[in-house]
Amino acid sequence: MSQLYKRVATVSIGGREFKSPPFSIEFEQKVVIGALTMTELRLYNPNKDTIKSAEGKKIGNYTDGPQVTIDAGYEDDHGTCVLGKSATYEVKQNKADTILSMKIYDETSKWANSVIATTYKNQSASSIIQSVASKVGINADSIKVGTDKTYPTFTAMYFRDALQKLCNDTGSEFFFQNGVLTVQSKTKSGTANAILLNSGTGLIGVPEKSQGGIKFKTLFLYKLMGGSIVKIESKNYNSAFKIISGKKTFSTFGKSECEFEARPI
Repeated sequence: MSQLYKRVATVSIGGREFKSPPFSIEFEQKVVIGALTMTELRLYNPNKDTIKSAEGKKIGNYTDGPQVTIDAGYEDDHGTCVLGKSATYEVKQNKADTILSMKIYDETSKWANSVIATTYKNQSASSIIQSVASKVGINADSIKVGTDKTYPTFTAMYFRDALQKLCNDTGSEFFFQNGVLTVQSKTKSGTANAILLNSGTGLIGVPEKSQGGIKFKTLFLYKLMGGSIVKIESKNYNSAFKIISGKKTFSTFGKSECEFEARPI
């Protein structure tokens, strides 16, 4: 726990960088296996140039929002937790504060409906996943399907539809983190790289039972995402779980904690 103090954050919006301190920064992040990560960022008292950079660029009738990155955590334990594109922005006034609010989707969102239009013959699911990811420019960090299978013929029309079917057919699940795709077994996830959670490493209170697993809270831990494997050590649990969904809240001046749902592995 000694590392989990003195919160820090750095936000980059279209190449313009803001650090806390001195800037006040908040964000909430929703993480769900099989869905694109969405983050809502609030930057306090930006200048007019920063607000203008949030508008993005007009391409015909389409607005291409700026790239946004967020590095957040604690002085001795922080890292990149958001890498994506701004989808919308809004400027609000709250008493003396001007607040720039932005909704950011994972960098992979622009490829979700990309057209593949390719037929594969006598290839395994894992190799097809690797191929379709490569075709749309997505970096596949780890492809470890549950039960691999070979297709006499498989037609991938749209990236997301193909990925979802390949995962369903092989007992697998996928998630994106900072523009990187990971595919893993729904039931065979290893624990060798599990993140230890106890009262000394950020676990808050006592985990509770939920439908099919547990619910638990932690301090803001930037590494925890959908699909992360954690080893829970508490008075009622001493075993490994996989995070299925959660909400992460960070503030440089207010509440910073995470709420997760996880299932045993």
